[in-house]
Amino acid sequence: MNIFYDHTIFQQVYGGISRYFREVIFCFLDKDDVDIHLFMGLFLNRHWQNNEKYLYKGYWGLPVQHVRYTGRVRKFANEIMWKLFQKKFAPKGGSGSIYHPTYYNFSGMPRAKVVFTVHDFTHERYPHLFHPKIRLLC
Repeated sequence: MNIFYDHTIFQQVYGGISRYFREVIFCFLDKDDVDIHLFMGLFLNRHWQNNEKYLYKGYWGLPVQHVRYTGRVRKFANEIMWKLFQKKFAPKGGSGSIYHPTYYNFSGMPRAKVVFTVHDFTHERYPHLFHPKIRLLC
C-alpha cells in the first residue's frame, strides 16, 4: 500500500499538527506492507530531520529558513514540485494509493483514496473570536 503525505502543514516552524503527522508517519514506517511517500517541499518545520529521508519509499524535502515576504513564492514552488513528485511516485495517477493531506485543503491526487484528519475547526467556525493577526491562512 502506498500512502502519500503533502507539504502543507510543514510550512509552520513548530506545531501540534505537524508533530502529530510525524508520529503517525513514523508508526507506518514499521509496517512491511506500507510504502510512505513524503513530500516536505521547501519546509520550515523543525520537528523533522532531513537525514531521515532514507526511511521513505519516496521523499523530497529541503529545510529552509524563514525569510519575510517569501511565503507566496515558497507556496507556489511547493505546489509545482508536489505535482512533479506525484508524477514520479504515484502509480498511474494515484490509483491504488492513499492520500492523507496534512491540512484541510486538498492538493489532489486523482483516483487515490483520501483520508482526512480533522484536528480543530474552532478558528473556521468562529473566526470573529480570533485576532486577525493569529488567524490561520492556508
